[in-house]
Amino acid sequence: MFLWRKWSFIPWNELQLRNERNLQGDVSLVPALWRGNPVMVKLVEKNVDTESEQMLRNEIMMVKTLSHPSIPLYYGWGESEKELFLVMELLRGASLEKMRNTLKGDYAKVAEIFYRCVEVVEYLHSRNIIHRDLKPSNFFVLEGGCNIKVLDFGVAKSFRANATLTGDTGSYWYMAPEVISDGYVENEKQYDMKADIYSMGIILNELLTGVTPYIEYPDATPWQIANTVLRQGLRPQLVADCPCLTEFQSLIQACWVEDPRNRPNISQVRIEMFEILKRMGISVKDYNKTSCNLQ
Repeated sequence: MFLWRKWSFIPWNELQLRNERNLQGDVSLVPALWRGNPVMVKLVEKNVDTESEQMLRNEIMMVKTLSHPSIPLYYGWGESEKELFLVMELLRGASLEKMRNTLKGDYAKVAEIFYRCVEVVEYLHSRNIIHRDLKPSNFFVLEGGCNIKVLDFGVAKSFRANATLTGDTGSYWYMAPEVISDGYVENEKQYDMKADIYSMGIILNELLTGVTPYIEYPDATPWQIANTVLRQGLRPQLVADCPCLTEFQSLIQACWVEDPRNRPNISQVRIEMFEILKRMGISVKDYNKTSCNLQ
């Protein structure tokens, strides 16, 4: 593995970009070589989409302060006359979104992977960072195991203890009611780290059911779903009632309860997942040695 500990300004001409590009909205992910090593370059065109450019600048400022096994290695950033870019390690594996069907019914594997997701969110919250866009496509499971990486810090936010945030950010299906504000309520609601907890509950339910949230409403737009979540307390169809899923159900419902003050914090979620893993016969002590077949 290419190791680079120093955060760098990277000149554009040091990158050898490959032809293929993975477009995510107005952001491109491009495999490249930097100093002879494979990397991934995340870039936006400057002065074309100012929102995407600002989100990437926010991500650049955020990730250079982070260090955790479940956060990608970021080597540096740069900008040319036309493009702003961030250089990170090249990941091999698949997002939780793409693995959803593979994981359906494999509750042990879901529990292991979700525990890893909880660990990295706990790290972020310990640094007073709220991700604000947690969803399966932003968790990447590495090849050959249950290790994960959390992606996309474009809307992540640092805040002071006891502070709250306002504004509509994230993806509607995973967005907490208190975050769904713009265009739906007269005054913006305030929110904090408990918004991430809500998202984690939606994600866990999705991994256990193997279907996207609100699939039972095929004709509804994301905005209609969001409005119903906000005004009528709509939630995705809970994972099927099965004795082995009772503990998962209780945790999911605790995470997506309406009042954020009544949701657990991320450390409480981790402790509950720790206990679930033990009761499933998965030794937490040997957790790092546990392998997952991702084929």
